[in-house]
Amino acid sequence: HTCPVTRGGVTHRPHLGSLFAARSRRTHALPRNVHETQARFAGGNYVGPEGGFPTPLVPPLPPVPVKFPRARLNQRFAVLLLRSTYEVVDAMDFIPMDKFQVKFWKLRQSEYESYVLQYYPLKPKQGELSDPLYFDFISFAQYATISKEIPDAAKVFTEKLGVEGEEQVVRRAPELKDNAALPGALSLRVGEQVYDTLVNGFEDAVFNGPAPCKNPDFECAIDGIRKLMQVFVDNGYCLQVTFSDIQNEGNTKGSFKMRVEGPATLWGAAALASRRCIVTNEFTAMTVAAYLRASGFTHSSYGYRYTETFIEEAWKIE
Repeated sequence: HTCPVTRGGVTHRPHLGSLFAARSRRTHALPRNVHETQARFAGGNYVGPEGGFPTPLVPPLPPVPVKFPRARLNQRFAVLLLRSTYEVVDAMDFIPMDKFQVKFWKLRQSEYESYVLQYYPLKPKQGELSDPLYFDFISFAQYATISKEIPDAAKVFTEKLGVEGEEQVVRRAPELKDNAALPGALSLRVGEQVYDTLVNGFEDAVFNGPAPCKNPDFECAIDGIRKLMQVFVDNGYCLQVTFSDIQNEGNTKGSFKMRVEGPATLWGAAALASRRCIVTNEFTAMTVAAYLRASGFTHSSYGYRYTETFIEEAWKIE
């Protein structure tokens, strides 16, 4: 189930009014090992070694099972992460959703037994999204499926709807006609949808996500990102988020590192990187990028690395 690599850029579809009107590009490089993974675009310029982590050269080894206790997720929070991804895939029109559901199911079936064996005697609670072992797997499977389908995605296709199986012809939007543009567009839009939900609520759940800065201001941005990451902590996505190397470089730009301890996607994110997948479930990074774009920072970028206990992101804000 190795995922292919593509390269390319995209102008993303706006959300939250005109807050997300910036043009963005995203490049995919091959990871070097399980501790140093690919540098990426997050709404702006490429981050190589100067971004805090070396540019990776080869894929990392498959991740080891996460055996330390992680927090249980808020069920609604887990659902909004998975549903945001699903809804963005649907809206981008690069695969019939009836076909996507079948592909997603088949990948889960083919991968689940080996995943469970890795964790024995621990046992994921199948179907229970609040269980970090199960959420880690299902989120991995969702993004692995997307990564496998993007390179050969159709621009026009027939999709079956509802229980009656009514068919309709679907055409992809012209700005997404290049398949190489899809990974970056998906990451941008998932981040925007998750951030929008954390600010405005999800069904009857309220998350009190921070509003964006009125103007690009580094100190305001850091304060907002801290509050945003506390939402992830409070809802069981991770154990804690710590910040280091915070550098204010003239009020409208700067850099920092953010360490996400024990995230619910720790195994899956590393597994996706080891398979060279073209999209990964970097929910904290995608959401921070969306917050920064909403705050007027049009060229914020990051690199990241994995360990067996945390994911660390090195950010540059401009």
